Amino acid sequence: VEAILQDLSDKLDGMREVDQAALRKTLSSYVALRQLAEREQLDGLAVRCWPEFFTELGCAACGAMSMLSDELTPCSCEADVNGAVTQLVLQWLSGEPAFGTDVVSFDLEGDDIVVWHCGLAPLSMADPSSQPRATIHSNRKLPLLMEFPLKPGRVTVARLSEATGEYRLVVAGGEMLHAPMSFTGTSGLLRFDRPAVEVLDSMLSEGLEHHISLTYGNHVPALLALARMLDLPVLCL
Repeated sequence: VEAILQDLSDKLDGMREVDQAALRKTLSSYVALRQLAEREQLDGLAVRCWPEFFTELGCAACGAMSMLSDELTPCSCEADVNGAVTQLVLQWLSGEPAFGTDVVSFDLEGDDIVVWHCGLAPLSMADPSSQPRATIHSNRKLPLLMEFPLKPGRVTVARLSEATGEYRLVVAGGEMLHAPMSFTGTSGLLRFDRPAVEVLDSMLSEGLEHHISLTYGNHVPALLALARMLDLPVLCL
């Protein structure tokens, strides 16, 4: 844990400003989850982070999941198994980490969508013009969370959705824009290839889950090919 702490201190500002005992618990959780994945030969993890990590262990799981996702063991929070599978698919296609996030707001006039989560995005997705910081959970006030805006660039968005009771693959392409953080934690300003008002209408009318996954690069054709191979219905946002 001390070696990991030293390594992270070179990458994150503010490490000394958070509760040190709780910080070490997050790093211990990272070690334990990594060992679990290796022992059980798990490709990814869906972690029940809420509320037991805070109420029983006394730390946030977010930082641990961020580090694991960066090492290509994708982690979804809130025990979102379908989200973890989606991240794994995107990671296999891109060869890079994937991030499971919430869709939290729509600016229909600006044609932008804010994606956000507490602080579990892989550090490799940080905007290079912004220095990542160690921070605390916005509700429970415990570390460790990663805080930074997502880097600009082409992204592929997907979700293995079970909203209708049957599996289908939700697919979209878009551009992550250079923008300051919208909220604490990790967030990005996303412009889909379709107008934001149409994406909003599709998400609401189809009753989709609020979690989506993304990776950098254009992998929509590969996702559509995979859906054909698996005989999965496709919904394009």
